[in-house]
Amino acid sequence: MIRKKSRFRKIKRLLSVLLLLAMFLGAGLLPPTLASITKENSTVQSLPDAQKLVEQGRKFYEVEQYAQAAAIWQQAVAAFKAVAMNPDKP
Repeated sequence: MIRKKSRFRKIKRLLSVLLLLAMFLGAGLLPPTLASITKENSTVQSLPDAQKLVEQGRKFYEVEQYAQAAAIWQQAVAAFKAVAMNPDKP
């Protein structure tokens, strides 16, 4: 009985390590196309629109759609930067 528990723990630990390794390698090998697409499509230039993007990203995050949340938040960052660079625009 003790042997089975020990073997089960070793297998479980090995699978956990393999899963983490696959996640890190997968994330590192994927092309960063999402960031370039959102950067090109970002035309928001007002503070209220930037704040709406933050809220939209938060909604995606709450439903565990992390990639979409990150993309929206990147657009919000670009919008906040645009507002900071051009404070005269509404």
